[in-house]
Amino acid sequence: MPKFQKTIQVNAPAAKTWELIGNLVAMGGLAGATEVRMEGMTRICRFPNGIVQHEEISDYSEDRRSYNYAIEGSPLPVKNNRGRFTVKAAGLHSSIVWEAEFETLDPSQEGPVSDMWEGAMDQVLASLKQRIETEG
Repeated sequence: MPKFQKTIQVNAPAAKTWELIGNLVAMGGLAGATEVRMEGMTRICRFPNGIVQHEEISDYSEDRRSYNYAIEGSPLPVKNNRGRFTVKAAGLHSSIVWEAEFETLDPSQEGPVSDMWEGAMDQVLASLKQRIETEG
């Protein structure tokens, strides 16, 4: 099972970074969903291709600035897709830590899917950083 941990430094205080990371609807939209809604602690995302993804959010903590997710119905060729977002304070700055793991539906594709996944994580984190740093 591939496991990843990515961290990006953000030139904003942790409270401001958490405003975006902790906003579960906004985070769903940043993942490319065209429609995002919450039903309890389940985030439901509809993608342009019509696929609906259900994301169970757990251990959501404003105090720790973190939460876990488990995704079902992903448009990607994976299962047991789980992860965690955490915002850590570093003086006037902060960092976003994203941990993720999954199993590929086709074990022979683990390498290519892992490479794609790692690149996508880097792109999402860079996009989050830019959005947080450029919004007043």
